[in-house]
Amino acid sequence: MSNDASQTSAAAASALPRPQIELIAGKTALPADGGELDAILKVTVAFPPVAVDRKPLNLALVIDRSGSMSGPPIEAARTAAHTAVGMLLPGDWVSVVTFDSQVDTLVPLTKVEEDRQAILDAIAGVGPRGSTDLYGGWAEGLSQLLSCPEADVVSRVVILSDGCANQGVTDLRTIASDVGQAVTHGVTTTTMGLAAHYDENLLRTVADAGNGNYVFLEGAEQVIEAFEHELAGLGALRGRNVTLAASGQGVGIRRHAADRSRSAAAVLAHQALRLPDLIAGLPLELAVVLTLAKGAAEPVLTLSWDDAITRTRDEEHLQLQLPSLDAAAFAALPSDQRVAEYTLALEIAAAKLDLGEIARTGDMLRARQALIALRALVDRLPAGHTQTQERQELAELEHRIERSDGAMTARYSEKFARARLYGRTDDNLKSMAAREADHRSQKQASIAAHKARQAGAGGALGAASGDSGQARAVGGRPFARSAAPVGTVMLSERIARPGGKPVTLELVQGDITDQAVDVIVNSTNRGLFGSAGVDGAIHRRAGPGMTAATQAIGNIGYGEAVFTSGYDLPAQYVVHVATPAWGSTGRELQLLAQCYESAFALAARLGARSLAFPAIGTGTYQYPLTQALEVAASVVTPWLTTKGEFEVVRFVVLDAAVGRAYLDAMRAALRKEPSAATSSARRTSGTG
Repeated sequence: MSNDASQTSAAAASALPRPQIELIAGKTALPADGGELDAILKVTVAFPPVAVDRKPLNLALVIDRSGSMSGPPIEAARTAAHTAVGMLLPGDWVSVVTFDSQVDTLVPLTKVEEDRQAILDAIAGVGPRGSTDLYGGWAEGLSQLLSCPEADVVSRVVILSDGCANQGVTDLRTIASDVGQAVTHGVTTTTMGLAAHYDENLLRTVADAGNGNYVFLEGAEQVIEAFEHELAGLGALRGRNVTLAASGQGVGIRRHAADRSRSAAAVLAHQALRLPDLIAGLPLELAVVLTLAKGAAEPVLTLSWDDAITRTRDEEHLQLQLPSLDAAAFAALPSDQRVAEYTLALEIAAAKLDLGEIARTGDMLRARQALIALRALVDRLPAGHTQTQERQELAELEHRIERSDGAMTARYSEKFARARLYGRTDDNLKSMAAREADHRSQKQASIAAHKARQAGAGGALGAASGDSGQARAVGGRPFARSAAPVGTVMLSERIARPGGKPVTLELVQGDITDQAVDVIVNSTNRGLFGSAGVDGAIHRRAGPGMTAATQAIGNIGYGEAVFTSGYDLPAQYVVHVATPAWGSTGRELQLLAQCYESAFALAARLGARSLAFPAIGTGTYQYPLTQALEVAASVVTPWLTTKGEFEVVRFVVLDAAVGRAYLDAMRAALRKEPSAATSSARRTSGTG
């Protein structure tokens, strides 16, 4: 390594948060006469500062286009690939490979820039045909990644398939061996199985051999979320080749017997265990057993990893400071219930794997018997979040079994089990993805601000969750925007705020793109496409700069908010919130409330004093008007009366009937709010 590179690594290392190791011992002492001690090991690592560059991602999207992919599977695969491209940062690398009986490279390895339209157009043209040469598709993806001119990248092949390998190399051992060999060259492999008919053993084995993730996807919504988690995990990668070793006289370590994850059996030399990758924001948790000979002393656990940022081997130590007790005293100690609950959860996961194997045979009578035994294990869990989640999963499995659907029972059994065994529960993944999205947004804002300074002009792309200083840096104009509303004013009401300046609530029938405020809110889709309704109108008025900016941001989750400059709009900023269509998620009203809350919170962080909302969800997304307005009023009222420092909050509607309904809903909500003393209300029919 050159001196410059060494200095760079040293500087990065000094700025990086260290992994935090916690050991929860099953008992508060060591057995002096020898024995075993159950424990939970937890490892967490925070995200690095925005100023520390993560390594570029080097991604190969390998898409099955065989005949069985026709319909929803191929649409889901295109959506997933589109999501992935949208999440990449400038400087990342991507290639797109398709396979049936023939393998084609639609997009040779390309460095990602702000404009990604050519890549997205290639993905949009993928259609089904032919047989399934999965190995050939994977091999071409690997070849593309190995051609990357940058050595310092994080490389992964992601395969999307709904079938079986029936063309080219089909021997599972050969495929797994080659995929495993690619890991030694720095390329890992994730597999994503679509629908119910793919070869589960093939995709699971390939992912395990490739040190990637195996993901089962039933619907399009799951596909988007899975890719968000996949790319977030790569972007947040901190360490690979992670090991845990125990040292000290007479001290050893092994995984708990109930742990059936792929790394459980990977005991290396010198009593070390192989662990999953270290990912910022995603806790690593595992059950271990310390083995202690008589007189064992000074146990030390050493966590080692190849740092993905500094490219150096690093380690962290934890010395156990526990007293030693004789056998009788040790046996009399109470056991820590957290350890007991976690190991029982692992036993439940192992039972789900067994249930899945039974369901694959089609013997649904035995599957029902296994489900009864599984329920008995769940009933032993203490009341709380884990038990609630396990019961929800039991209900899903029971539903599949009652329908005699062996294939989907097996899919879900394995999905639930692996989530627990690998620490990739929905809660953990969503939390990690949200934190990574926030970190990525700040990185995008930092990049945009740097470009704007270089160009000597503002108007660059903004992003979600940046603080107000970062947000101001990427805007072009100072805040001084509380111009009179443009349209028919149906309400203008000053609302007193205890200990603060009053805020003016306005209701206007007009066009939101005409409003000269600090922020207008745009109700959009998860891909920020700007194609219909108010969303389309805002994009058309703002011009091509906004389209480029939203493409650079990529996908966001429902209820999340991001911002861009207003470009050619009279408003300085646009806050975009992703709103689900009515009937698409089963929790639309909850997500609608989150849309309003996220928009207010982001506008407040931007330092805005005036903002304008449309009637979110009541147009293109077809929300029932009464319910949508009740949600809006319930979230808006606290921001008018006690939260934030806004001076003007304006609602802009196109339809007079919607405006009258909004007026009634807002007034009803304000009457219920004791602190919402009002003054100088007026209704007019003039044009502002």
